[in-house]
Formats: sequence, C-alpha cells, structure tokens
Amino acid sequence: MNKHAGLFLASAASIVLLPPIAQAASPVDMVLSKFYDSYDTQKSCWRARVDMSEDICCLNIKRQDQLKTPQETRLYLLLTGSCIAIINGEVQDYNSHSSTGMVGAFILDLDNEKASIIAASPKLDMGSWGHPPADWLWIKLGRNHYWGWVTKEGYTGQGVTVSNYSILAPHGEKISLLNIPADMNDAGSCDEETACLITDVTSHLETDSAQIDQPVFPLLLTLKGKIKGQPVSPKPWVFLFDPHTWSYTTPAGFPPELSSE
Repeated sequence: MNKHAGLFLASAASIVLLPPIAQAASPVDMVLSKFYDSYDTQKSCWRARVDMSEDICCLNIKRQDQLKTPQETRLYLLLTGSCIAIINGEVQDYNSHSSTGMVGAFILDLDNEKASIIAASPKLDMGSWGHPPADWLWIKLGRNHYWGWVTKEGYTGQGVTVSNYSILAPHGEKISLLNIPADMNDAGSCDEETACLITDVTSHLETDSAQIDQPVFPLLLTLKGKIKGQPVSPKPWVFLFDPHTWSYTTPAGFPPELSSE
C-alpha cells in the first residue's frame, strides 16, 4: 500500500454521505438566503448577482458532506452555477474563456437541527465560458479535521490547453481559493511548417497525509508526458504549504513551462 494517503481516498468512518437536501432544507435555506438574492423556483436555483455588474448566476447544490468532530457536526456545502451577461437589458451568454461561472462554499455547524456559519465564501469566480468546474472532491487537507474541496479547471487559447488544480481551503471565516499546476498541451500552437518540440503533460495529485505533524498536508504532484519533446521525470513534486502566505509553494526545479507563478 502506498504510504501516502491518496487525494481520491477518504476514510469511510469520517464521511457521512447525506440524503437529498430536502431533509435539512429549512436551516440550510435560511443560511443561503442571507448570501443570495433569491431562490428561483422556476429554475430551482439560487440567484446571485455578479459583483459590480448586472450579470446573474444561478447556483445549485453540487454536493454536501457531513463530518462529525468531538466539538460539532459540520455540514460542508458546495454550490456551483452558470452565469449570464445582462447587457442593455438583454440576456447574453458569456463568450470567452475568461468569463467564469460561480462557486459557493460553506461550512456549517449543525446544532439541534439549526445551521450556524463556521466559514463561507458564497461568490467565488471559477470556471470558464460562464460555467463552473464540473467535477469536485471533498478531501482531508490537514490534521485536526481540516477538510476542503478540490477540482481541476482550465482553458484553451491559441492552441495551448492548460489546467490547474483549484483547492478550496478554510481560512478563518472564509474559504480560500488555492491553485497549483496540473496539465498542459501546446500541440495546437505548432505551425505545420515548423518542427515543434511539443509539451504534453498530465498529472496526478495526492495529499501527503503521512506528514501528520503538518497542520496542512503537503501535496504530491506526479507528472507524466513530455516537455519540449523530452520525457518528464516520474518523481513526485512536493508542494509545501506556507501558512504565512496561505498558499502552496512551488518546489525548486519545477518545470517553468508548467508553473503558474
């Protein structure tokens, strides 16, 4: 067995998959109504206005996970939604990869069927072409019941496809958005008349939960493929967490072609 606990594995004893939200609709809805404009019964979603604009997003509950700790029972609630532009009173779809969808992340304390807020970031700009990332995992990011979410998002521009891992990590009363590189393919940018040294890299991410002395576990990123025509090393790159900047640090020697810094 790998000594590192994989990002995509979690202890069954720690996780309780909840039934549909209807069983806890009242307390959860009361919380969400504090952050969003209204509930659209026709589209069955929470309407949220994009800051500093008239654009509208429509968010649905993507996943909900419950964690029991010695102090409390927590509900980890993730909402995602697509956004549309309102221009001169007319509805238009977002038409660029830089136009994001919206994600809402909440950690609630369930006490006697009531929900109080531990941490919340209701309007995170994530995704592209007006849509949020589709696939999400709920993961243990550190010791002392420190859990969050992870997804992969990216875009294609001028023949180059890049993506990164986006991690939602609790930070005080907010949920911080952290990023590290994931995949890259620049084959589409090659001129047929030019001999191109293609970069085509995929990756696998896992948490190094063997580092039990770390409040936030390091991340292990393993690359596969080639960079400028040369095979990449299969060794795992260790991204340590810096509590002062509240971010993961890029390790020395990491391929600059993939670095987001």
